Amino acid sequence: MGQGSSKISVSFIKEIVEKCARLVTSLALLTVFLNVSAQKENSIWCFGDSIALNFNTEPASLLPHITSMSQNEGMSTISTPNGRLLFYTDGVSVWDSTNQKMPNGHGLKGGNSSTQSALIIRQPNSTTHFYIFTTSMMEDYGTPRYLGLAYSEVDMTLNSGKGDVIPATKNHLLLNPSTEKLTATLHANGRDIWVLGRELALNHFQAFLVTPTGVSIVPVISTAGKIYPFPPEDLMAGYLRFSPNGKKLANAVYNRFLEIYDFDFYSGIVSNTIIDSSVGVSPYGCEFSTNSMMLYVAYTVELDQYNVVSSSATDVLNSKFTVALPPNNYHTLQLGIDKKIYMSEAVDSVMHIIETPDSMGSSCNFVLNAMHLPRVNEIGLQNILCSYNFQPFILAYHNDSCALEASFRLSDTSWLRSVRWDFDDGQSTATLFPTHTYLHSGTYAVSAAITFASDSIRVLHKTLTIANCDTILPNPCFLFPDAFTPNGDGVNDEFKPLMRPECQVQEYTLQIFNSWGQLVFISSDITKGWNGYVNNTPQALGTYIYLAKYSLQGKEMKVQGALSLLR
Repeated sequence: MGQGSSKISVSFIKEIVEKCARLVTSLALLTVFLNVSAQKENSIWCFGDSIALNFNTEPASLLPHITSMSQNEGMSTISTPNGRLLFYTDGVSVWDSTNQKMPNGHGLKGGNSSTQSALIIRQPNSTTHFYIFTTSMMEDYGTPRYLGLAYSEVDMTLNSGKGDVIPATKNHLLLNPSTEKLTATLHANGRDIWVLGRELALNHFQAFLVTPTGVSIVPVISTAGKIYPFPPEDLMAGYLRFSPNGKKLANAVYNRFLEIYDFDFYSGIVSNTIIDSSVGVSPYGCEFSTNSMMLYVAYTVELDQYNVVSSSATDVLNSKFTVALPPNNYHTLQLGIDKKIYMSEAVDSVMHIIETPDSMGSSCNFVLNAMHLPRVNEIGLQNILCSYNFQPFILAYHNDSCALEASFRLSDTSWLRSVRWDFDDGQSTATLFPTHTYLHSGTYAVSAAITFASDSIRVLHKTLTIANCDTILPNPCFLFPDAFTPNGDGVNDEFKPLMRPECQVQEYTLQIFNSWGQLVFISSDITKGWNGYVNNTPQALGTYIYLAKYSLQGKEMKVQGALSLLR
């Protein structure tokens, strides 16, 4: 593997891309939840001084109506699966979809200056019951205020269908004293939810499991990271964030340092701490990219990016890249369902946007002052369950000849128990990674019904075009994928062909070129594939061209096509 000076012409690339577009459609897909869809539960954000942001439009747009909330820091909003606002909270009061305070929606144990004052979680397997988790601020105008981590329950069948807080389960205390840190991710079964807090003045995390039967009051306790001195109270502030795939955790310890951990979403254990205490500026906000590979941290005077794929502390810390030097401080970062990261500016009416946060370095495309708000936002944005936005998708392996055979994979199998593939030609299979031969050319709507350990089901769709060729060639020796996902999860991390065992191939060479015609990979070993890197640097997302040459029974063969690098 390596980068060289070899090039192919841009016209050749365009020719191949157009040819492959005729054979295999792009990797667009639609994900549908057959149980309770979570695709758009994070589609509306209510935050700051009566501001509402709507992700049901593209690009996201400001809603014309004014909310009833004015909040300095932490808040949370929840919508229906189709994106209709249900309710929102600042951790103290709860407002319904008509911007009216719920009858019992007052006196919760959050705070207007708590970093992650509130977090709304839907009860698994329910469409009507929700939990509001809260953390109090550490001090109120200099007076210590330790109300801990608590939860309250909202029943949407009450108050004429607009919802209300249930008095019997209001402010149920889970952890006291606690910091202002509060986050959540899916359990390994794809249904239950881990809610995570951190003890005050100790390096103990407490993970509470939310199931269809309620909130477990017996936490899983982990010891990880540094012990924060207490006081001062400001060390208890700063964001705690899970990666969308639930495998990484970041902790911005305000006024001190950044901690990055591994998280076991089976057991709820936090471990393997990486600490960046070398910076002379104070971290506050942090957020992961959709592919869970990139971590962004907002310090008081800069925005930094870390590549967290490696388990090596040296590799992670050496990957730090300064993305921008925003003019003010106290920045909050939040991933939207549009896969962009939004960055608030303290006590200002603008937001910055990281347009392509999955990309490394300056290619993440940071846009300063990308959105102008109608009013001033203090510091906070949203506290949401980002796992709701994390979706697996179908990868189709289809040779660039006129063969009728295709192989199928899933981009992620983290929570998978079984799958049922439907090839849209009357045939189906429960094989995890099937290969299917079509009898006729044409366009097929392939689907995969995924069952998780929780018995919840998702159905993924992909349109596959089998070329309408005059002559159908015999079964090829190679099947090439149309995309791969080098994100370090052990699934589809390399681009390489599948070869039939009966083929006796000689003089094999695989070359891969970027959109500028530059050679980014070459290998004569059929067992080795491209991992998406050149000289230890991850390459940009997008379309690449592969060219494979080999000799079969004395005849020179060539296979060429386009592939998508995704994460």
